[in-house]
Amino acid sequence: MSYLEFLKLASPEAIVVLTALSVLAIGLASARASAFCSFFAALGLGIAIGAVFLLPQNATLFAGMLVISPLASLFKIICISLAFFTVLLARSDGASRNHGEYLAMLLLATIGLMLLVGSHFSRCFLRAATGRHAITASILPCFCSPRSASCCSSAAKSCS
Repeated sequence: MSYLEFLKLASPEAIVVLTALSVLAIGLASARASAFCSFFAALGLGIAIGAVFLLPQNATLFAGMLVISPLASLFKIICISLAFFTVLLARSDGASRNHGEYLAMLLLATIGLMLLVGSHFSRCFLRAATGRHAITASILPCFCSPRSASCCSSAAKSCS
């Protein structure tokens, strides 16, 4: 897989990263740019929602580290929408001194949520929570035991 194909499949995350860096740069360049930072963050999140709609139905990157499915796309849209409304609510807060830094942290946290939603192991936990597979007993010891490498590989096989 080439880097261009990877960038196409991870375009919503890339758009939010570029938006976060741009908002941070705008916020650091001008002390009174809070309205412009909020506008730019909201615009970037809107473009990221549009990029989610352009993703293919099913794809897998790096052996399941990033999975694109309709369920993952739905939850990515939910995460981005929540961040969008948070940006709109934070715009009216005039007490913040470093508005650009706050928005950049919010956008970077949104990227973390988007990557979490798109990972294979989060799908395993979702299946376990909904009762589709009873794998909780095989995954939970992975985080507590010193033999976690063999445990997690067997749990990953049972999840797929």
